[in-house]
Amino acid sequence: MRSLDQNQLTTLLRLRPDLALPRPDSVAEVVERASTHASTRAAIDALDTWQRRVCHALAASPDLISVRQLAALLGGDRGAVEHAVAALRDRALAWGDDNHLRVTQAVRSCFGTHPAGLAQPSPSPLPDAEIDRLVREAGPEAEPVLDQLLWNSPVGRVSGADRPVRLEQANSPTERLLALKLLRPVDAETVVLPREVSLRLRGGRLFRQPVATQVPGWPAAQESRVVEAAGLGTAQSLVHSVAAVIDEVERTSPRPLATGAFSRRDQQNLARATGTGDAVVLLLQLAHRLGLVGRGGTAWLPTVTFDQWLGTGPFVRWQGLVKAWLDLAGWPLEPGAQAGRDEVTSPERGRIAAARELRSAPSGAEVTIDRLAERLAWHHPTWSRVEVDHAAEQTLAEAAELGLVAMGRRTSLWEVTEDPGFPEATDGFLVQSDLTAVAPGPLRIDVLRQLDLVADRESPGPATVHRFTSSSVRRGLDAGWTGDALLDWLTAHSATPIPQPLRYLVGDVARLHGAIRVASVGALLTIADEATMQALLRHPQAASLGLRQVAPSLVAARAEAAEVVEVLRELGHAPVAEDERGAVVPTPPARRLKQVAVPRSTRQPVPSSDQLRQLSAELLAPSTSVQAAVDAEAMVAALLEAQTAGTWVNLTRVDDSGRRGRMRAKVLAVASGQARLVEPGKGQSLVALSRIVRVEP
Repeated sequence: MRSLDQNQLTTLLRLRPDLALPRPDSVAEVVERASTHASTRAAIDALDTWQRRVCHALAASPDLISVRQLAALLGGDRGAVEHAVAALRDRALAWGDDNHLRVTQAVRSCFGTHPAGLAQPSPSPLPDAEIDRLVREAGPEAEPVLDQLLWNSPVGRVSGADRPVRLEQANSPTERLLALKLLRPVDAETVVLPREVSLRLRGGRLFRQPVATQVPGWPAAQESRVVEAAGLGTAQSLVHSVAAVIDEVERTSPRPLATGAFSRRDQQNLARATGTGDAVVLLLQLAHRLGLVGRGGTAWLPTVTFDQWLGTGPFVRWQGLVKAWLDLAGWPLEPGAQAGRDEVTSPERGRIAAARELRSAPSGAEVTIDRLAERLAWHHPTWSRVEVDHAAEQTLAEAAELGLVAMGRRTSLWEVTEDPGFPEATDGFLVQSDLTAVAPGPLRIDVLRQLDLVADRESPGPATVHRFTSSSVRRGLDAGWTGDALLDWLTAHSATPIPQPLRYLVGDVARLHGAIRVASVGALLTIADEATMQALLRHPQAASLGLRQVAPSLVAARAEAAEVVEVLRELGHAPVAEDERGAVVPTPPARRLKQVAVPRSTRQPVPSSDQLRQLSAELLAPSTSVQAAVDAEAMVAALLEAQTAGTWVNLTRVDDSGRRGRMRAKVLAVASGQARLVEPGKGQSLVALSRIVRVEP
């Protein structure tokens, strides 16, 4: 690895990000990490089906094998083998030229004791001709025994395996194979099929079934304006539906379950009110992920971020929803899904991988669950078929809700970086004589909210239909409108004249509105002394309470009782709080502003290409490499010296995220690549020597 140039090392760090996080201090440290079983396993799991097959073949082959020999063992095209070998070299899983290939010991261990079902090479291998003769001599009765050991594990169990057996004394097929040396005893109860015998019986092949050297392709693209228009329309509807669901959350304030999630009943009510159906959980998850809704006390409510989100253009809003989609945990469209959990979650790897495959399809290509699952299975051979099929089905359904897939075809919205034609919101609608208002397109959010206040929405989506009723008009008047003001507002925003039936409706409701007036009071104060009452009403600090005299010795306050008691005590009074029956009760605790919990992702940060290139340059710099080695020896020596002397040292260490921090500690022991330390007031801890970058007295 020291012979790699900057581009090659950058490629390695990009393909195996665990080698760059936390930041290594030398190429030697990169080598140490790359040689571990965990890092090697992660690198192998990231290989596609063909790369993994070639890696498996190298692990099953002796060192210094050639590409030509490897291709013969795989029964594949030499060019495809060379391409896969290059990918393994890029990942530091294999090295050597095309005539002298080898893999690391960690790679061999990842494929088990008998990679490809082959035993280790025999001390004295039998020639091919001799194997053929001995198999014929063993007879057809021995074929089932050989077949059982041929492709899976070459190890079998049999009693008395290590006792000498002559051919004429053999009483079973297994004994005949032992006598003919086609099976070799390992111990008293174990036999093994020699490697050369397995390869001869397999016809020189390592694996029974071949695998595809390339990922299954997508169908040819078929451009269609109808598909693109359908995708754009779905994307527009998504943006509108998210806003509609959040508005309904604001209106109903659903109570969260003990787990923090929305109840199924509340989800059903939200779906029914907004017309979003089964997609309501996806919409809530997206809104929650973006921080547009959160738990405020005992209810779900919109956040200030929601108002900021509404202030952006529809295309920017849609882009944010797509980004949040890739970070979602779970599958919101599957039956029984619930939205709103706040625990730390990890994005579904199946969604991320399936979205990558959909993006690779040409625009206009037909995308089906089966084809998507085939591509996922080829790229991720270690995943179970159940996970692959489920990921393909769910991701395709979610992509259709976002407009990325429409009418079973992939749309061009995957590539767009500029607004492809999202319509801007307008402030106009059409008022009709049947007491309805029709919005031909998306309305500006302030206009839509006012219209929702004075009319009942009958249809979801960007183009809405609202109906005016006595109760809806009364709802507007309750919010502070007058009849004339409401008609003036409708006239200003309607492209058609206000019909006479609507004028009559507004007039009739306004004439009866307000005959009885009810004031809202936060607290009621009983003050027997008139002088104290007047002084309190005139006090500037009490003005924030919204005090108003409603009767002799009675003062109404707009503020809550707890706040009134607190302010009166600050003014030098000694108030007593009462309940609704007049009994004295302790002052309720002061209200607290509750923070909105936004789900956090456990996805590890990935260094950018520029950061990896800079790191590669620093690691390959001669001064850096030499200094790192010297520093490592000096640090170990300093730790051992501190252990012997029992003195305190200051350590600079790197944590899992690559951040550096200092700690004061006493060294108890240095062994097995770790330092046992004790910190003041914290107790003992183990720190890997590779994480320590500086030791100071």
